[in-house]
Amino acid sequence: TVRLSALPIGMRAEVASVSLTTPEYLRYLDRLGLRIGVVLSVVEQIAFDQSRLIRLEHAPDQTTPNEVIVTSAVTENVLVAPV
Repeated sequence: TVRLSALPIGMRAEVASVSLTTPEYLRYLDRLGLRIGVVLSVVEQIAFDQSRLIRLEHAPDQTTPNEVIVTSAVTENVLVAPV
């Protein structure tokens, strides 16, 4: 596994685990749709603050957005496994 912050742009990966487990952080990830088992890819990294635009692949009945911008604080604490 690698940190989401280190995943190359365009590479697909599955969310494997998180290294920060506070209730607030876990609720935030759930709201974004960043759940264990979700497949994603990095679309873009924003040079200004190292935030990343992430594309999520999930079931069509889910209500979370397909693309989200996440901060470097989030990407440092999400571990993914390339698929």
